[in-house]
Amino acid sequence: MAVPERFDIVDFKGGLYAVNTDIDQQTDIEAMDKALYEFLQTNGFEQDKSRPRMGNIITPPKALEVMGFNQMDYYMPIKVQCTK
Repeated sequence: MAVPERFDIVDFKGGLYAVNTDIDQQTDIEAMDKALYEFLQTNGFEQDKSRPRMGNIITPPKALEVMGFNQMDYYMPIKVQCTK
């Protein structure tokens, strides 16, 4: 694979992610995480802290013009809840 020098190659481990969508730069991360942790616990999952969280802007330029803001997806790596 010919990768331009300006890009890093990242070894992506893969796996499951829970995804939230909100308004970019207006997200109450604490409130979002609280709701997400409750959802995960109720459904037998937990955060997988061995992998990084990610995010990306999903708004196309025309939608940004109409809405006046960007939407962002927030990805939290998850795994099946460990039983003790």
